[in-house]
Amino acid sequence: MIAILSILVLSLYPGILLWIGLSIGQKAKSNFWICQILLGSLAIGIGIGLTSCSWFLWKYLIGHPKGFYFGCEVVLVGTMSFLCSQLPLFIPSKYEQEQPNDQQTRINKSLLGIVLLLGLSAVCLFISRIWAYPQGVNDSIATWNLHAKFLAEPEADWKTFFHDGNQHAFHADYPLLIPASIARLSIFTKDEIELPAIWLAGLYFILTTLLLIAMVGLQRSIHQGLIAGAVLLGTSLFVKESANQYADLPLSFYFLATIGLLTFVSSKEIARTLCWVLALICGGLAAWTKNEGLPFYLLILGCFCCFHLRRMVPLLKNSILVELTMLSLMVPCSVFLFKESLAPQSDLHVQSFQEVIHAITDVSRYQMIFTQAGEGFFDFLKGFAFILPLYAMIFGRTFDKQNRGKAVAILFVCCFMMAVYTFAYLISPHDLSWHVATSIQRLYLQLWPMLILAFFLYIKTPEEVGFFQAKTKCQTLEETASV
Repeated sequence: MIAILSILVLSLYPGILLWIGLSIGQKAKSNFWICQILLGSLAIGIGIGLTSCSWFLWKYLIGHPKGFYFGCEVVLVGTMSFLCSQLPLFIPSKYEQEQPNDQQTRINKSLLGIVLLLGLSAVCLFISRIWAYPQGVNDSIATWNLHAKFLAEPEADWKTFFHDGNQHAFHADYPLLIPASIARLSIFTKDEIELPAIWLAGLYFILTTLLLIAMVGLQRSIHQGLIAGAVLLGTSLFVKESANQYADLPLSFYFLATIGLLTFVSSKEIARTLCWVLALICGGLAAWTKNEGLPFYLLILGCFCCFHLRRMVPLLKNSILVELTMLSLMVPCSVFLFKESLAPQSDLHVQSFQEVIHAITDVSRYQMIFTQAGEGFFDFLKGFAFILPLYAMIFGRTFDKQNRGKAVAILFVCCFMMAVYTFAYLISPHDLSWHVATSIQRLYLQLWPMLILAFFLYIKTPEEVGFFQAKTKCQTLEETASV
């Protein structure tokens, strides 16, 4: 029981402290609960990622983290929480929605009931799969959990394991957010990693669902957000892969958090800059989660340099913003240090330049990739391949050009990532058919929450279609005055 409580406290306290700091800074006037869901899920995910970075840096530079480290960690997280509390609103007031009428309240409760029912079914499926495979399956055993065991052992020669290990067997070039987080939580479980690994898998499952509901609900409507959550929970692979303890689900969380933050548009430069800082932290944590996150982070970093860096220069006189930015640099530092000093060369880099040129000019490889990727996509969607297009035809696209633009931008990011995946397949030294068949659906899972966000930003809400109308605050005041 003590071990379980210690895992809960160690995993949640950084996020809760950051959540308090962000909540103090936001001061949302309406949509209080959905704002708190957004800030809470975002803060907990960032808290897990930042503490995994600090734990890794301490282990690499000083030695195996013990009691003194955790005292320094509390100071670090508390400092970041304080800095966040001093920064202004990054959720613009224009996202404050109208007061729901009785009809909307009933529909909200019905949709919430559906989401809770789907959530309960997903939890049951998650538990049954965890019960059958408590240590995960395939790569989660041979990669993430094996790495965590080496990191958790104080006397293990962990640097040699990563630097000189047989990376074809353990993928020693994979980043360490999940293994370092598991090892950090195992301090009170006598270095047993099974329980921390299961808890982290379930936590990211919950956080991704809540973050998507809040992102859509805040920018469109609560109905749209709940429907988006139902779509995610209704995706069977989303539940299955979370229980398998793969890193694809945590990666999808950081993808969604990064892109979702950049969809909040504010007229205040410092608020927009805070969004960029938090988005860059989440993008860096994506790179710290899996290799697929590195090109995503570079894309976000490139967009920041092109579109916002010049605007940020005048804000450097704000010491709080500068200090928060400096503390967040531990994320790219962790990625760089691991990749440069510990990680072996990826198995995709074993071919010569001539072999790579031959591979990317081989038309038959493109045909095989696109054929299997198309089949895998429809198998991934299952019933949603019919439901979502039908939903789009019934509701139509929104008249809000800004939301349509956001959706198009998200689709561009997804297309960029698919191009990266395709290139990786083209230069793969493994059997191409096997490589695509065993990984393509997990790659779709990484992008799926982002695609759902784009879909519901682009499609009209039930309110826009005219299914029901909300009472504005002015109308409510007029009715009260007349009575």
